[in-house]
Amino acid sequence: KLETLGVAGYFPTGGFGEHLISRSQLAVLAFDEARRYFRTEFSPEQTFVIGDTVRDIEAGRSIGARTVAVATGTVGLGELAAAGADLAVENFAAGAERVFRFLGC
Repeated sequence: KLETLGVAGYFPTGGFGEHLISRSQLAVLAFDEARRYFRTEFSPEQTFVIGDTVRDIEAGRSIGARTVAVATGTVGLGELAAAGADLAVENFAAGAERVFRFLGC
């Protein structure tokens, strides 16, 4: 997905769907990989999980990360918000300002 959008270069490490494990396990793997790659400790509060499913929100919660839900998949905005996303938007184009503000950009 990231390559298709031309943003893969912004993510030198991470957890992506091609890993065949649960989303929560994937979050732990990605969090640990980022710490090794950047040689630093990230607090969970400085960590963001962005996704379009309830499982993505649950994965973020499993590592204490803040979560951004984007309703561009098969799950609606209301369901993503009800799942406990810290921020839920219809899509990045419409919600860009809110997303950037939330991320502290």
